[in-house]
Amino acid sequence: MLRSLLFFFILSLFTFKRLEACSCVYIETFCETIQYSDTIYHDLILYGTVIKITNRGMEVAVAERLYGTDDRSVIFVKSGNGADCGEYVGQFNVGQQLILALHDAYNPDQTEDIEYWISICGVNWLTVENGYVKGRIAPGEVFLSYKDFKKSSTCRAFENFQPTDPSDPEFKVYPNPVRDQLYIEVGESVQSFDYIISDICGRIILRGIREEVEAETQLMIELPQEQLSSGLYFLQLLNGAEKKTIKLMIVTD
Repeated sequence: MLRSLLFFFILSLFTFKRLEACSCVYIETFCETIQYSDTIYHDLILYGTVIKITNRGMEVAVAERLYGTDDRSVIFVKSGNGADCGEYVGQFNVGQQLILALHDAYNPDQTEDIEYWISICGVNWLTVENGYVKGRIAPGEVFLSYKDFKKSSTCRAFENFQPTDPSDPEFKVYPNPVRDQLYIEVGESVQSFDYIISDICGRIILRGIREEVEAETQLMIELPQEQLSSGLYFLQLLNGAEKKTIKLMIVTD
């Protein structure tokens, strides 16, 4: 009896650490996930077929690229373990057709082809069978033809999505990648703005307000290195009703 209690106690500690390592702003459907804050945070969204699965991940043959610039016919998706906010790809099968919303598996020393991963935060994959998309597609939508899926009013047509331009004249942000000090220059129309830095799971790392700023002023934001690890983050800049989202690569090593 004592041995059983000890086993479950240790198991609960392990489970707690896994949950503690990845906490998410969970979003209920695929379309809501990829449209979070009116910005696509993903690097690649595709329709493809699983052609190989290994302990490290899976290879996917791309049938159609729905969003992103990677035009390779086959891409590699790394496996996660949940605690790292990544999906375990062993749940999929060779030959299975999927809609995948992917993040670049950022590596500052990466010299080979880009690899991707699937976040467990929100709904980032759907299945496709006989030309029909299945899963939590959008509120009230769990089954659509692939053609209708791309045109659905509840999941805006993918060709209408445009990533935020980091060279926007209202804000200049540098350096990127950044280590500990981020600089923002504002345009003439900006008098004050809010900023929010969050990770890929939606956790807010840093936020603040800058008021009565002058045009062409260089503002510095000190990044909390002790709270960060190297990887992809998002900087939101809010100027009245205007909102810009910029991908940041933060390096802490």
